[in-house]
Amino acid sequence: MKRSILIGALGLIVLTIVGFACGGGGDAPAAAAPEAAKAAAPAAAAATAVPQAVKEAAPSGAPAVAEGQIDESLPAVKIGGTFYLTGVAAGLGDEMLWAYDLAIDEANDRGGVHGGRRIIGLQYDEGYGAETVVASGKKALADGVVAVVGGLDATTCIPLMEIMKEKQMPLAGTTCGSEKMTTEGYHGAIHYTGPRNSLQWKHNMVAANARYLWGVGDRMAQVSTDSQYCRNVETELRKVQGDIEAEGGSAEFVTSLYFPYGAAEARIEVTKAISEKPDVLYFCQWGKQQVVSAIKAARELAFEGPIVVTVFDTPEAKELGDELAFNTYGAAPYYHNPEIAASVEFVNKLQPDYSGERFPTFITETYYTATTAMLMAIDKAGSTDSEMIRDAMYEVEFITPFGAWLTIDFKGQRRTPNTTLTAWDPSTGFMKVGHTLPFGTWSEGRDGGLVLDE
Repeated sequence: MKRSILIGALGLIVLTIVGFACGGGGDAPAAAAPEAAKAAAPAAAAATAVPQAVKEAAPSGAPAVAEGQIDESLPAVKIGGTFYLTGVAAGLGDEMLWAYDLAIDEANDRGGVHGGRRIIGLQYDEGYGAETVVASGKKALADGVVAVVGGLDATTCIPLMEIMKEKQMPLAGTTCGSEKMTTEGYHGAIHYTGPRNSLQWKHNMVAANARYLWGVGDRMAQVSTDSQYCRNVETELRKVQGDIEAEGGSAEFVTSLYFPYGAAEARIEVTKAISEKPDVLYFCQWGKQQVVSAIKAARELAFEGPIVVTVFDTPEAKELGDELAFNTYGAAPYYHNPEIAASVEFVNKLQPDYSGERFPTFITETYYTATTAMLMAIDKAGSTDSEMIRDAMYEVEFITPFGAWLTIDFKGQRRTPNTTLTAWDPSTGFMKVGHTLPFGTWSEGRDGGLVLDE
């Protein structure tokens, strides 16, 4: 596997990836791609012009280097990425690193940034906890990175954002799932995930999944890892419940249970939830052993209704087997779609050198999009100056693995048009898109900002 990664040392293990935010220091402009540009070739290959006046020149007398090649006589540019490398959710770290490595390798293959400067990606540990990610964020700043990518969950992305905010460091936030990433953020912190909870948009991933579940049953139970994101999910579920009831429908929220991250606790709480006789289940959970344990417990208790799980992927489904994986879905805002050319291209670039046989999930896509966007912003800025990079972050344009142009809304959040439920496909041995669920309808505002049609 190609890796352009330098591993930074820390008392913990240290490493990183991409993000999303808006302006605590002013509203961020929208980044809708011009129509003329949309006819152009795929994004990751899009070149950005760098003003000659602001390029950091090579030392006098340096040998000539062909355009599009790395000039090793120039100083490298360091970025930092934060990942789940240790702790209870460490298994998700690989999905982040595939994307981070790929985006950096692609940029270096195109000649790096600023006319031939190599990009070095330092990796830092999130550790599924504020203490670890704060130490990693401080280490990244001490290591001289010019930008940071990362923040998988509200547990880690908000403390990371606060550290970066002190220095106004360009930050590409990834999956996160907390409104604080934007409402308490700053100009140059962008949230590259899709809308996830009620505090972000009325039409979002959780709302779409809830509408689906209450469309096939009347009684829902939620069983969740004790995370701020999952508590945001409960807020949204209750809001959607109220909307459905106001429309004259039936949507009973029978229970919401939380437990510390771990497989044993998952079985206990699922048993409690099943005793309330729900006909649909929402598992705000992740991590192979915990998810497998929770689903097994539900099916062994003869629960046959649909189960939506925050992260349900090929490894979980394979361990469960075809029978237990049936009628169980992953709540992903993105999953590989063979009908979308950009999605197929993304998979082909990841396999086999990065992900092996694994298809990318929303985690992989988000980290890739965030890292790619940050690298393009650094190049577009033509400088390692923080303010110039932060301004350039709102001007980046490329086609993401969704097959759509990257757009940033007026809140500094990435705009994504829909979500998907992903299901196990025994015929291929991989996950597939089971259902496409729209967030809502988007249009151009008169002031150029993106607005949501109710």
